[in-house]
Amino acid sequence: MKIVRYSPERFSDLCVVVEKMNRGHALAIEKLINHYYHDNSWCQLHLAIGDDSHSIVGTIGFESIPFLLNGKAISIGFGNNFHTLEEGCGGLLFMKWVRNQPYSMVYNCSKDTQKLTAAQRWKQLEGIQSLSYNAPAYRNPRQSSFTHFLKTAIKRLLRKPPLQKIVERNDFLPHINVSVTEEKSFHPDMLEFESSFDFRVAPDLDYLNWRFSTNWNLFSYRIFSIKCSGEYRGFVVLHDTPNQVYIAHADGSNPLELVKAELLALAQVSGKRPSFLCSSVPEITDHLNQIGFRTNSAVPCVQFSSSLPITEIKRPMINFAVGDNDLRTDFMHRS
Repeated sequence: MKIVRYSPERFSDLCVVVEKMNRGHALAIEKLINHYYHDNSWCQLHLAIGDDSHSIVGTIGFESIPFLLNGKAISIGFGNNFHTLEEGCGGLLFMKWVRNQPYSMVYNCSKDTQKLTAAQRWKQLEGIQSLSYNAPAYRNPRQSSFTHFLKTAIKRLLRKPPLQKIVERNDFLPHINVSVTEEKSFHPDMLEFESSFDFRVAPDLDYLNWRFSTNWNLFSYRIFSIKCSGEYRGFVVLHDTPNQVYIAHADGSNPLELVKAELLALAQVSGKRPSFLCSSVPEITDHLNQIGFRTNSAVPCVQFSSSLPITEIKRPMINFAVGDNDLRTDFMHRS
């Protein structure tokens, strides 16, 4: 068994293994694979090749994400699409990944991956919440059709007004004077702000315009700059999916300015669709709860390798679209 880096000529073999596994379906979409794993310098996909020197028996991807920890630039390897078909290749792929960077992380990984991270004494970053606004009723597989129908009917009766109505009332943090402007791409002025968070994704323009490209027709990203008194104070990136709108990535100089800017951006895009985000900032979570966002019961599981000094992190900014967390087939705009 050997491990090789993915290249486009192996795409047909990759489709075969995806069909066998019946998971990792994004790996069978050529435009996604080439953009995310091949046509850039931040992300790689590695394949475990069987003893026949041809068949793919496992996959693992890792993205090198630029972070700042208390002002120090570090790179953290985000693991994704970790799948195996043969016993024994999982450990090899895992070690290939974690040895690629001094620090590693996962976001809502599988139970098998959690067993590996537990054995390596990885640590979970606490305090991250998932929030939703006007989310549809969740269908529990053990739930009867009638119960689900009843929950759906109640949800509709209790449906909150569109976020645009809240913005029009102008009673959400009225003393915070910020505005948002939609941008075609990131530009240098947008990064000229001092973030209020001690642990955050902090890449350069090339990374941001690759990862949240507004020209990528598989996914629809909407970029908004934040201004206060004419000065740039941060940004918000929305993932505009067919059935809901997510805050993919955001950062700012002040939590209250940021949460108001997030609401302003969502109000411009979401319409009557549900809105979602992940929040690691208590001030943001509290203020969104006050206007009708619901803190979901499922808590995001974000873990880091034991080498990361997680006890030094006091004010993290962790968003939903870390790594490939939002690159899902059901979020696509298929052309």
